[in-house]
Amino acid sequence: GGRSGVPSLRDSCSGGSLNPVPGGDPTVVVVPIKSFATGKERLSPSLDPDARDFLIRAMADHVISVAERAGLLPVLVTDSSEVADWGAARGLPSLPDPGGGLSAAAEAGIAWARAAGSDWLVVHADLPLLRPEDLTALTEALAEGANPISPSADGGTSAIGGGEPLVL
Repeated sequence: GGRSGVPSLRDSCSGGSLNPVPGGDPTVVVVPIKSFATGKERLSPSLDPDARDFLIRAMADHVISVAERAGLLPVLVTDSSEVADWGAARGLPSLPDPGGGLSAAAEAGIAWARAAGSDWLVVHADLPLLRPEDLTALTEALAEGANPISPSADGGTSAIGGGEPLVL
């Protein structure tokens, strides 16, 4: 279960089979999503708003499905009621984005996971090639006490994880 006085994630979330972490709760996959309507604006010369909305939803759905197939607990961080409603329809917890960019959104999700005593991964919602075995490799690294980082092809970070709070 969770820490004293904090409900277990198993008690507060329903769903399929979850891979427990040593404390008994699943690893939380924090997925920050700004908005379906305004995301991927850099693609506006090539894609109209409806096409961008479809693309963002499809990629986010893929990332969430991969996390669930890996036995992990996806948690959305968003300031969009549309994204939160989409997640709720899938049975996903959603946290309010505190503002301040991606780092602040990630920190909000990490704090939620840590309050429940769970390890965490922050994974971007736009990873169409993500596979369950990718997330399994990251959770195995967590189980070994590592803080994994998965670099992206553009020099950024596609995923990062830990068992302790992250100072960004």
